[in-house]
Amino acid sequence: MITEVITRYFHFIGIFCLFSSLVVEHLLIQTEMKRSEVKRLAVVDSIYGISALVVLITGLLLWFVVGKSSEFYLGNAVFHVKLTIFIIVALISVYPTLTLAKARRGENDDSVSISKAVIMVIRFELLLLIFMPLLASLMAKGIGSF
Repeated sequence: MITEVITRYFHFIGIFCLFSSLVVEHLLIQTEMKRSEVKRLAVVDSIYGISALVVLITGLLLWFVVGKSSEFYLGNAVFHVKLTIFIIVALISVYPTLTLAKARRGENDDSVSISKAVIMVIRFELLLLIFMPLLASLMAKGIGSF
């Protein structure tokens, strides 16, 4: 019982860190930035990535080890939607991460141009993540079970 509570706690902390770091990233990113600013933004992006790993690992632990039975999750359409959204967000987050990694190389005073597509990807990630608590609530109530 305590193992499940601790796992859920770290799952929630990971979710909060993931969402908040993505919001910070969105607020800080601009189409023209100094390389030193990009380096700081890359740190925020690293926190985002670590948070995503925490969410993934604790989610898998809840699914297969300490949470409800895996049949509960596998037999729920809402869970499949939630998992699909998480995978989509993870996949599209690679583009901003690679862009920031490439842009941070060089002198700190240099100006770097960030494409608007990177900003739009971050906004799309935020949009998708907004639906996760709704889906989690629906799933917890048994909605979507087949």
